[in-house]
Amino acid sequence: MFAVQQGTAWLVYGWPAVDAVLLGHVVAHRALMTLAFSRVLLLPGAPVSILLLLAPCLFLFDRRSPWSSIAGGMRMALRHVAPFGVLLLIDLALFLLMLSSGRASLVLMLFIGPWSMASTYAVWNDLRTAVPAVAD
Repeated sequence: MFAVQQGTAWLVYGWPAVDAVLLGHVVAHRALMTLAFSRVLLLPGAPVSILLLLAPCLFLFDRRSPWSSIAGGMRMALRHVAPFGVLLLIDLALFLLMLSSGRASLVLMLFIGPWSMASTYAVWNDLRTAVPAVAD
């Protein structure tokens, strides 16, 4: 996910984005520290995060290996494109709301974080109980 985000920022802003984010030289590139840069940096990671959404549940609750959890979660997401697509649109809308709210974004994180974890668990539980073969 980080590679997608960093690659997109590099394509849009060039080397200064890599230097600021990856190498940590933020002070040298203060002009990049804008809301637009934050959006370019964060939003491309949302589709990848949806593909990886169920990996923690598969790892923790189904006791799978890390690689099996990632692969299984991605298979589940790709087999159920419509609901995961809706979840992606909701996540993107919440991210945009959070990124457009300025200082209130920290307050929104108090609501988005628990909602995200609860919805991840609910999706995993529904898929696991409704279609047990999908989890394999």
